[in-house]
Amino acid sequence: MSKDNHPTPDAVQYRSATIERAESIDADTRTVQLAFSSEEPVERSFGNEVLSHADGAVDLTRLNDGAPLLLEHDRGQQIGVVERAWVDDEDRKGRATVRFSQSAAAREIFQDVQDGIRRLVSVGYSVARFASEKADKGLDTLRAVDWQPLEISLVSIPADSTVGVGRAGEDQPTQLNNEPITNMDNEKNTVEDTRENVRVEVRPDKRAEEIAALGKRFDASSEAIEHIATGKSVDDFKDYLMNRQAEAQPVQIEQQTDLGMDQKEVEQYSLVRAIKATADGGLTGVELDASRELEKRYGRPAQGFYVPNDVLNYKRDLTATGGDTGDKLVATALGEYVPALSADPLVVRLGARVLSGLRSNVNLPKGGQATAYWVTENGEPTESTMTLGQLALSPKRIAAYSELSKQLIAQSDLSVEQIVRDDLNLQLAIAIDKAAIQGSGSSNEPTGITNDSSVNEVTVSGSVHALADVVNCEKEVAADNALMGNLAYAMTPAVKASLKTTSVDSGSGRFIMEGGDLNGYRAEASTQVPDNTLVFGDFSQLIVAEFGSGADIVVDPYSLATTGMIRLTVSRLADIGLRHPEAFAKAVHS
Repeated sequence: MSKDNHPTPDAVQYRSATIERAESIDADTRTVQLAFSSEEPVERSFGNEVLSHADGAVDLTRLNDGAPLLLEHDRGQQIGVVERAWVDDEDRKGRATVRFSQSAAAREIFQDVQDGIRRLVSVGYSVARFASEKADKGLDTLRAVDWQPLEISLVSIPADSTVGVGRAGEDQPTQLNNEPITNMDNEKNTVEDTRENVRVEVRPDKRAEEIAALGKRFDASSEAIEHIATGKSVDDFKDYLMNRQAEAQPVQIEQQTDLGMDQKEVEQYSLVRAIKATADGGLTGVELDASRELEKRYGRPAQGFYVPNDVLNYKRDLTATGGDTGDKLVATALGEYVPALSADPLVVRLGARVLSGLRSNVNLPKGGQATAYWVTENGEPTESTMTLGQLALSPKRIAAYSELSKQLIAQSDLSVEQIVRDDLNLQLAIAIDKAAIQGSGSSNEPTGITNDSSVNEVTVSGSVHALADVVNCEKEVAADNALMGNLAYAMTPAVKASLKTTSVDSGSGRFIMEGGDLNGYRAEASTQVPDNTLVFGDFSQLIVAEFGSGADIVVDPYSLATTGMIRLTVSRLADIGLRHPEAFAKAVHS
């Protein structure tokens, strides 16, 4: 819906009604009289929606201007035309007379209508304005006081076979059914008015649904209802949220990082047993239950099996010495397990914000600035529009693999369990960390700091970083009013070594980097940073978004069978985003 309250295609909804009686069908003229709408309330995410049929509420211009009669709302399948549409003041319903064409498809459908096979018609409509009414049973009621039918269609018979002409005379209360119609859009809800034999189906108003969802996510439900009721657009509501958050702390999103397993369940869970069982044929027990529960939450099956964060993050307090503790569980021949040397994850250590347990795409409001003007006593300031935006985060799959020996997996030692968990966690942490620093932004990889085109860039003239390059990184961030938060330098070990051996000047005997700090700020080195690169900035402006409550593990006992190894591929969904790229600067030497 646009800001001037005119309907737009993205606000189109659908309600349907049955053809009520045989005498409404005229075989000679190929016309059918039908009811297409009523004032029955339909429960939506923001409350009850009612279509008003009062004078002036329904704009029938489109229908009375020869609107098409379609099949299944398909514009390529016009089977007739709407000859006349009106509102019945007695029963407050929208009614129409439609005429079928002479085409072969239309004749076939019309015959089905005469035979009582096709009884469900549907009207597509858009709402220009809602009015808020008194809450009913705890639900806000929004009445559409300015709405317009756009087209009428014949659609398939609904899955509920109890609905039909024969129920018109039954004296039963109105029922609300929130189950989707299987042969219609799966977002539709249904409500049946048995007193008048009208079955209504609703495709949720995308505008209202999105506003309601944003309101719930950002703790602004009452404001969302107000925007829906007054006909405001989704962009209007996003602007409101962004204005509200412009000077606030980062948005807090409702998260669920764990499955909710208690300590006993976590201790019963064995990742090693799950891997072994998968290699041998399939999961059982608590491992199977946990994977199935996560499948329900994610809404999609695992490629292998899901492991909850409760398990991955759990540390067992067992040692190999000390009376009746871990020493009783150590096998006599553990074999050798020497983990590979790997990079140390960096960005979270430097203060990046982590959003965990997300379930859907997230749009974080980003505040901008307006401009103030000096004016005379009675003068008017120049209009200044605040620049606003949003940071969009969406699930992207990150995967890594590890190879473990079958001998290791066969051990009963609980330390082996922790070795496997730690190794899998580290694989993912390193991959996400590297993407946060230098992600390419292509092939489904997020865009990292060093590849974000909006990050400040300092030109380095020499083959090594000079003190001026280090200071200029700070200057660029300060010039964008971003010198705040978790400020730090990140670099490669080679750059760090160079800074520690490069003199500040020819006489002081001091070096650019002395101790653990650089230019008065924290400094860290990691191979996760690109070669020859120095990064400075506020790492709290870096967002690491993790979707779901666990990891997906695929067990491959076949590829390396001749070497006695099992390959594990572990994956999860994540994304990276910079709330304010200008809070970072990079300096790269040749």
